[in-house]
Amino acid sequence: MAAFLSKPSTPLEGIPKGGTPSSRVGAHLKSAGEAAGINFTGKCDRTPNTSLFHASMSYLQVKAENGEIDKGIPNQFQEEAFLSYFTYGEFPDQAGLLKAAERANAPLDPLFQNPQLLRQYADQASQEAMQHHLNGISGIPFFFFNEKPAFSGARPVDDFMSVLTQLP
Repeated sequence: MAAFLSKPSTPLEGIPKGGTPSSRVGAHLKSAGEAAGINFTGKCDRTPNTSLFHASMSYLQVKAENGEIDKGIPNQFQEEAFLSYFTYGEFPDQAGLLKAAERANAPLDPLFQNPQLLRQYADQASQEAMQHHLNGISGIPFFFFNEKPAFSGARPVDDFMSVLTQLP
């Protein structure tokens, strides 16, 4: 997973969303989520800065690549962090990410107990996100085909089929 900060200027404490949970989730997102088995609840009242999440993912990916943890744990953590924010309404700060990590059996405690290590991974994620921005990535998700940029955002199947049928 590549780091991308959709709003890099967001403070670590997030930005208040306002409204009510039901008003925070548009009908299109709610419908698309339901079709995919995802319950977007709008319970979290802040838009997050995802730096700590990306630092956590990078840390877990390195641990998995080095054989220190099961290779599936980073993905399990990612799924739990997603559910935590979008369904349970838990803000992805240190406490929220540690809850998600516990549910995924992901060993994040050493990362958050070592400020230097956390800063290293956070800086790495920020640099990666900046490089993606400079390379023209403008949204999430962003899709590449044969290592060439194609498009960003949720797209209908026909958009994917159009690109796939033109590939060599």
